[in-house]
Amino acid sequence: MAGSWPECVRPILRQVVEIRLRTYPRATREDREDLVQDALLKLIQVPMPVDPIPYAAKATHHVVTDYLRKTRRRWEVETSDVSLISEPTTDPWPEIEAAWAAADLAEPGKTIVLLGLLGFEDSDVGTLLHMTPVGVRQARSRARRRMRETG
Repeated sequence: MAGSWPECVRPILRQVVEIRLRTYPRATREDREDLVQDALLKLIQVPMPVDPIPYAAKATHHVVTDYLRKTRRRWEVETSDVSLISEPTTDPWPEIEAAWAAADLAEPGKTIVLLGLLGFEDSDVGTLLHMTPVGVRQARSRARRRMRETG
């Protein structure tokens, strides 16, 4: 055992798990307790830092993130049905290109709209453009409004 973690971190671990899984209805009480135990197992493998609570919270955050990735991937595989996928009847890109050409958008609005169309997350776009995700959403909203007004 690398370090002796105080029992005071257990409520913090539970709180982080509850906050992260608040909007994830498929997580059962057992899943939540398993995540707390997994986080504790990760913590006892490292020496206890001077201030253990932030370290424990971040480690739990990572454990929950891994759990969510695995369960989303599993859910996507279980629910994917090839028969439900149909070919698009029309190509949407000519309409998008026409609206794009008609709109007189300033940067970073153009880039934000384009990256959104390509499927980038707001946090990723924000990282690329040195903006917050909220700022990205606001700029995208303004750019779309200008596109609707001009096109």
